[in-house]
Amino acid sequence: MEFTLLWAALTAVGAAWLGTRVWPAGLPERPLDELITAAIVGLLAGRLAAMVVQGINPLTNLSDFLI
Repeated sequence: MEFTLLWAALTAVGAAWLGTRVWPAGLPERPLDELITAAIVGLLAGRLAAMVVQGINPLTNLSDFLI
């Protein structure tokens, strides 16, 4: 089993946690909401890019967006 994606996710969570602890002055009131929103947007954009690279039209194949 390869743990590359797991380590990447743990690194991202660790960097976000460290960033919120080191530089709290410039953060919004609820930084976790901003981090979760950024993660969701990143996942959607990544899936869209993967579909385009594979030659799948995301507008005509909406069900493939979830698979």
